Amino acid sequence: MIYRENYERYIPIMFSVRERDLVSTIQDIQSRLQQEVKIPGGFRIEWAGQYDQLQEEQKRLLAIVPLSLLLILFLLYETFRAFRYAFLVLSAVPFALSGGILALLFTHTPFSISAAVGVISTLGIAILGGVLIVSSIREFVENGQPLKEAVLSGANIQLRPVLMATMCAALGLLPAAISTSTGAEAQKPLARVVVGGMLTAAVLILILIPILYYVVERRRTRKVSEATSLTSESKVEISNS
Repeated sequence: MIYRENYERYIPIMFSVRERDLVSTIQDIQSRLQQEVKIPGGFRIEWAGQYDQLQEEQKRLLAIVPLSLLLILFLLYETFRAFRYAFLVLSAVPFALSGGILALLFTHTPFSISAAVGVISTLGIAILGGVLIVSSIREFVENGQPLKEAVLSGANIQLRPVLMATMCAALGLLPAAISTSTGAEAQKPLARVVVGGMLTAAVLILILIPILYYVVERRRTRKVSEATSLTSESKVEISNS
């Protein structure tokens, strides 16, 4: 049978990948073809199927993820009306994602589209936990509590909601993360990223964000007080003169 596409003849060569990831397999094949096979003039090799789809999805993710983070930043600004609080919430994201990346490294799981979806899911839950912590601390501050007490009270009152959100996600996907049944290869990267990310996010959200909040607000308060004292001193000098 002679196959034709776009008025050109082609020979399809199909294969399946087992017990290793698709990207490294294709890269090995491409390297060996380049070293050991000489392509005659007028012929070319095109990679299609899942590998081609993976390349296209990775290009989309490179555009979608930064845009999503930018949109989340402005939504957080609309919530808190201050960029410092928005960046405080986003500061938990790298630490939450570090758990997912470490889970992939320890289990020798390649990064794929499924893992990218897990990253986005982890990002959403980490930001939700950060919003809860920052909102609670701000509420205590606005009610007149000292900064240190407000930070401790806010973290304490949101301890259970944050742990419930992160642990439910981790425990819910734990069976998929350790599954060895047929079809588990597609769901393992997503599940492992979420499980690893939630384990680190729970600790870092409850510890890191309150500490950062305390440091940022203390510095801001100190700068405001210094500016106020300088202004009052200049007024006194003017009146004396």
